[in-house]
Amino acid sequence: MIKLLVLFCLVTVVNSEVVVLTEENSHIIQNGEWFIKAYAPWCGACKSIAQAWIQLGAWAEDKEYNIAEIDITKGYSLSNQLLVTRIPTLFHVKDGAFRTYQG
Repeated sequence: MIKLLVLFCLVTVVNSEVVVLTEENSHIIQNGEWFIKAYAPWCGACKSIAQAWIQLGAWAEDKEYNIAEIDITKGYSLSNQLLVTRIPTLFHVKDGAFRTYQG
């Protein structure tokens, strides 16, 4: 029971499909396929894609990849590790290999 509670605390989820990445749970993106959005809450462009990101999370719920996001104002060292230089930044991660989405 304690392990389950700890896991629940480490993996915060938005709308049950979008995982909120933090310093504590960022290791989970080393396995599997992930689409990650780096954003800031005050960013207008980030706000404009927020609903689409939630919809993507709902659509991907039964797929073989995961949807996540990181608030760069809270995960400063994690955003530095990801080399976030502009927001929003979208990443595709497969088994720990990162690619910045350029589209």
